Amino acid sequence: MGRFAGFVAEARRRRVFRTAGLYVVGAWVLLQVADLALQSMELPDSLLRYFWVAAFAGFPIALIFGWYYEITADGIRKTLPAGAITDEELRMGVPDYVIIGALAIVVAVFAAGLFDQARQARELAGPYDPNGIAVLPLENLSGSDSQEYFSAGMHDALIASLSRISALRIVSSTSTARLDRSLAMPAIGRALGVRNVIEGSVTREGNRVRVIIQLIDAAQDTQIWAGNFEREFTSVLALQNEMAMSVVRAVDVRLSDEEQSALSQAQEIDPDVYDAYLRGMYFLNQPDNRIRRKGIRILEGVVEDGKADAHVYASLAYGYAVLGHSPFPEGMFQASKEAAREAMALDDSIAEVHLALGMHYLYYEWDFAEAEKSLLRAIELNHSLTGAHYHYAWLMELLQRSDLALPAGDLTIGFDPLSPWMRATLAAQYVNAGQYARALQLVEEALELQPGFAWALSAKGWALLATGDIAGALEASSRIASDPELGFWYGVVLAAAGRVDEAHEVLAKIDKTPRNVIALSNLYAALGEADETFYWLNVAKESKLPWYPWLITWYRGMKDLRDDPRMRELAEELGLSEALDRALGWVAT
Repeated sequence: MGRFAGFVAEARRRRVFRTAGLYVVGAWVLLQVADLALQSMELPDSLLRYFWVAAFAGFPIALIFGWYYEITADGIRKTLPAGAITDEELRMGVPDYVIIGALAIVVAVFAAGLFDQARQARELAGPYDPNGIAVLPLENLSGSDSQEYFSAGMHDALIASLSRISALRIVSSTSTARLDRSLAMPAIGRALGVRNVIEGSVTREGNRVRVIIQLIDAAQDTQIWAGNFEREFTSVLALQNEMAMSVVRAVDVRLSDEEQSALSQAQEIDPDVYDAYLRGMYFLNQPDNRIRRKGIRILEGVVEDGKADAHVYASLAYGYAVLGHSPFPEGMFQASKEAAREAMALDDSIAEVHLALGMHYLYYEWDFAEAEKSLLRAIELNHSLTGAHYHYAWLMELLQRSDLALPAGDLTIGFDPLSPWMRATLAAQYVNAGQYARALQLVEEALELQPGFAWALSAKGWALLATGDIAGALEASSRIASDPELGFWYGVVLAAAGRVDEAHEVLAKIDKTPRNVIALSNLYAALGEADETFYWLNVAKESKLPWYPWLITWYRGMKDLRDDPRMRELAEELGLSEALDRALGWVAT
C-alpha cells in the first residue's frame, strides 16, 4: 500500500473524516444561529465574520483532535495505532492533557474575542444616524512631528467645511480625539452615533498639500468612497471645500443654494498667514487655558504684522471669549468684541464670530436678547457648532425656559457624545427641569466616561437632594468635598440635612475673597444667612462675575432666598423678573 493510501486508511480508521463531517455540520448550524442572534440583538452584521474566523480556525484543531483522540462512553481516550491493545497504552498521560488543554485555551481565546466584540458593540450603544459623520484625526505623513499642527488643522478644517451642511450632523473633534482607536469600526460608529466615518492622512511637502481620505459605512465596516486631493498650499481652502463636496455627494444629501455657494467659493491664501493661523488654532483647541494663551499670542502676532484676515480675527474673537468664560475674565470679553468686529467687517459668515459675540453679550454685557440673536445666527451658519448649542442652552436655563434649554442641551451630547462635561452639565439642566431620573442617567454616563468627575458628582448630589435622598446626596457630594471649585456643594447638602455646624466648618475653610463668590453666596444662602448672601451677590455684580445672573435664577443653593425683595431688585436690574417668577413657580414655562 502506498504512503498516501496508507495515510488515508489510517485517517479513516481514526474516524478523522467523520469528525470533519460532524464539524462542518456543527459549524454551519452555529453560523446560522449566530446570524439570527445578531439580527435579534440588533448587533452589526460585521460581527458574523468573527464567527467565520473561529469556524475556520477551529477546523484544523478538530482534525488534530480527531486524529489523536476519540470520545467514548468512558470519556476521552487516545486513539492508538492499529494493533495496539494494551490498557496501559490506552491511559491518558501528562502530554495528552497538555495538548487537550492547549486546544481548549485556543478555543477559549476565540470565544472571548467574540464575546468582547459583541460586548463593545452592545455597550457602546447609540443609533447609527445615517446623516451623522465623524471625521477621525488625520494621520500626519509629512515625516515630522513638527507638522502635527498642520494635520490637526486640516482635520478641523474638514469638520468646519462639513459643518456648514445643515442636513448633516458632524461629531465634534473633542469626541473623536477621545475615541479608543482600537475599537472595531462598528463599535466606533455606535460610540459616536454615526453611520459614516471618515479616516485618512495628510502629507505636506514644500508648497504641496496632499490629503487621502476614505468614507466608511461604520455599521457594515465597508468603504463607501475614497478620494485623493492635492493642491498648492495657496489653494488649500479650495482643497478643503473640494473634499467636503465629495463627501456630501457620497452620502447623498441635498445642499441649499447658500450651502452650495459657500462650498464653491474659496479664495487664495497667504501661506505664512494661514500657517500661523493653523498653529494658533492648534493651541487654542487644547483644553488647558495656559496652552490656549500660546495660540492667542501667535494670532496676535499676525495682527501686529498687519496680515490678519477674517479667519484670524474670528479665531481671536472666539479664543478671547473662551478665556473670558471663567470667574475672572480679565478684559477678555472686551478684546473678543473688538476682534469680532474686525472679522465681521471682512466676512460676516463665520459662525465662530457670532458665537463669540453671543458669549460676550451673555456673560459680560448681560444683554440676553442680543445674546440669543447672536447664538441663533451661529447655529444657522453652523448647525454642528457644539459651543453655540451649549451656550444657548445655558441662556435658556438662565431664563428658566427648560422647554428650549433641554433640546439644545440634548444636541450637545449628539455633537460631542464622548464629552463627560457635556453630559454632566446637561444632567444639571435636567435637575432644574425636575426630571431627576434622566439627570441621574446622564450622571452615570458621564462617570463612565470619566470616573470621579466632579461636575457629574455635583449634579448627582443636586438630583438626589431634590428627590429627598439626603444620604445619597451627602455620599455623592462628600466625594468632591476637597474640590477647589465645587467642594462648597458638600456644605450646601450638609445644611439641607440639618448638619449646620458641619456646614459652617466647610464655610470657615473658604477664603472670603471675590474669587470664591459663588461658593460663599450659595453656602450663606443654604444656611439662611440672607444679609451675608446679598453682600456676596453684590460683590459678584460689581466684579462682573460672568455667572452672576445665574445666581439669581438658577443656582439651587439660592432657592430659599428667591422670594426675598432684594432678589427681586437684582432680577429687575437684569431684566430677569419673569425668569425669577418661573424659578419661584409663579409662571409656567
